[in-house]
Amino acid sequence: MNYQVPDSVLTEYFQAICEGSTTKLGMGGKFDTASSSCTDGMGAVTTKASVVSSLLGSTPDQMIHSIQMMVAQVGAPVTDCPTSQDFNTITDLTITDSCVENALIAMTKFMNS
Repeated sequence: MNYQVPDSVLTEYFQAICEGSTTKLGMGGKFDTASSSCTDGMGAVTTKASVVSSLLGSTPDQMIHSIQMMVAQVGAPVTDCPTSQDFNTITDLTITDSCVENALIAMTKFMNS
């Protein structure tokens, strides 16, 4: 399945993760707008394309896990997404494009806070 999320949301998310503190599970790196890449503190380069393709190309089970981690990290309900409680009690969760988009926006705000 390929989740559909606006490119601007993906770019802002990737930049926030790139520059985000490692204490928040960010890369603590430097974002390069021209190449859409991130160089972490040890000099490793990660491209936005690789992060986006692995995230948006996730299986439904992988995406449920990713969103669960994001909702837990943000520590607040995310619009159109399951709640932390739902992840523990509902067995047939469906993650929508809207949930993915809102979770990425919430994570971006969290990483930039």
